[in-house]
Parts: sequence; C-alpha cells; structure tokens
Amino acid sequence: MADLFIAYDPTADAGERLAPEVRAEIAEVAPSTVLNGSITAAKLADDAVTQAKIYPGAVGPTEIAVAGVETTNLDDGAVTTSKLDNDAVTPAKCGTGVVTGVDSSDNATETVLKFVSASQYAAIGSPSPNTVYFIS
Repeated sequence: MADLFIAYDPTADAGERLAPEVRAEIAEVAPSTVLNGSITAAKLADDAVTQAKIYPGAVGPTEIAVAGVETTNLDDGAVTTSKLDNDAVTPAKCGTGVVTGVDSSDNATETVLKFVSASQYAAIGSPSPNTVYFIS
C-alpha cells in the first residue's frame, strides 16, 4: 500500500485548506447539498420541524385530506368576505329563518330593512324599491 499523506494548509481560505482529492472524498461521503426526498422522517429528530420552519404556502391540497380542515382548526374571523367566492353564500345555504329578497321573477335582489319615523320617511324623495320601510 502506498504511503498516504493528507495535506492541510491552515493559512488557506476556508474550503481550500484540504487537498482537492480530500475535498472530493468528503463531498462524496458527506454531500453538502440536499437532494429532494433525501431527508426522511427517520432522519429527523423529534420536534425538528417546527411551524416556523415550514415555508408559507408549503402545505397544500396534497398534504391536506379532502375535508381535512375542521371547524376547530379555523381561527375566529379566518373566513372573511374577501375569502368567499362570488355568490358562495346563496339563499339555499342560508338556512331556515334567513330572509332573502327576490323580484317578481324570483331573481335574487338586495333587500334592505329600514326602520324610520314617519317624518324621516316623508323626507325621502324617492323610496328605494329594494328597501322595506318600517315606519314608527
């Protein structure tokens, strides 16, 4: 067997202190890059992946089961008007007891219930056809 000599130059820049052959061997047995799929659950320490380490948007439909988000997982106020699709809340989804407005052809309309005094109603020049006025 040939004599082995591993050169180390402490005055060289970091990453250049070992001979090129030694750096190549280290890269082979302990690569510094992580390949997709190379970190498995068995390689992770308990509690190694914290919420702060999960990239925003990293959890998507593939990771969440269909109907996997329960009401208890939603923060108060999490579902806001801007997050609802247009026409997502329909009269059929409102349930019993929720008043909905329709025109003579049963097309949904915006309906306003307004409580006013007789003098306030009299001061309205043109009452809105989509408003039901309750005069006290």
